[in-house]
Amino acid sequence: MENKIIGFIISVYDRLDDLKINLELIQSYKINKHIFVSCPQDAPISKIKEICSRYSVTLLSHETISINKKSNVLTNASLSNRVWDTQRFAIKEASRYCDIVIHTHSDCWLMNFEKFIGILRIFIANKVSFGFRGVGITKVYFPGAPLGSIDDHFMIFNSTLVRNSNFLDKEYKELFPGILNIHGIWSLFLYTEIGTKNYLHYDNGQNWFSWDNKKVDHLRGNPLRPYVYNKNLSIIHCHISDFPRNTGKNLQANLLLKHKLKGEFINEFIEKYKNKNVEKELIQYRKKLKLKLLYRFETNKFHNNLNYMEIACNSNMSFKILFNNLMRSLFRLIFPKGYRLKNENKIYPLDYKEFYIKNKLSEI
Repeated sequence: MENKIIGFIISVYDRLDDLKINLELIQSYKINKHIFVSCPQDAPISKIKEICSRYSVTLLSHETISINKKSNVLTNASLSNRVWDTQRFAIKEASRYCDIVIHTHSDCWLMNFEKFIGILRIFIANKVSFGFRGVGITKVYFPGAPLGSIDDHFMIFNSTLVRNSNFLDKEYKELFPGILNIHGIWSLFLYTEIGTKNYLHYDNGQNWFSWDNKKVDHLRGNPLRPYVYNKNLSIIHCHISDFPRNTGKNLQANLLLKHKLKGEFINEFIEKYKNKNVEKELIQYRKKLKLKLLYRFETNKFHNNLNYMEIACNSNMSFKILFNNLMRSLFRLIFPKGYRLKNENKIYPLDYKEFYIKNKLSEI
């Protein structure tokens, strides 16, 4: 691995504090590396340039479409388009200079690089083309990821694969717009470019914890928000806008402090936002929100997303909404683990390689 150049890509829009911390963390990794920051041209470019100027960073900006808010479908499709452009252009560019390319977002941090080195060594030793996290391709999500879900935080690419691939040249409008989100697009990439033998699924979501230190229900909805922490790999994703006031930053600061991480901005951030009582404060606030939701017959846990809970509490209340909430709550009471039609071909929770071995597919 010592002879390899590792390219780190950070996708960012306006999470500037997150970007500063991520840059300081990656800058501290003692490997041969090249750091790229990728953003759309309508991001606060001047501020991002100022941040990047403090480090040895290549800034990549590109044109992309604006967010279309005429409908939910158009909003989600335009967001997916922007994310796809931000990632694919940067991955292609980084592969020109680096042997291995790793992509993350500004708000997803690797707190202990020594743990991740083990993943990279396996990746290199087995000559793998693509490494990823997430539930994977054996659990489908409709809509968004009908071929399974791949997390776009800390994806690992062999640059030879990227340079030889035509997939990253495809615009979003060629990739089933309105159906596939970014997690579904990367699953399609796995199906079409990698196949079954040349990937590394190194984190399946079963060890993800939320901000209250309880396991994330990674099989429902979008488990990546508001907060996911893999204790084994020390990877944290905290979507701060899903928390009231500065409590998301409080959680981040506490974890940086716990890992004894240091840096010019990291030190300032910890000093400003550390709060040993923040989890207790959030639990108390969640209790108040749950009580308000019960008055609406709403029992959805919203993945511990307090922002979503606030929105539900403040939404208009009508007989139709109350009735629908009551029916859904009764359904959850009767089927606490959800209800699925019997399907003899169900694969999950096996990953594909386990499924392959179990069913002796090598015989075909």
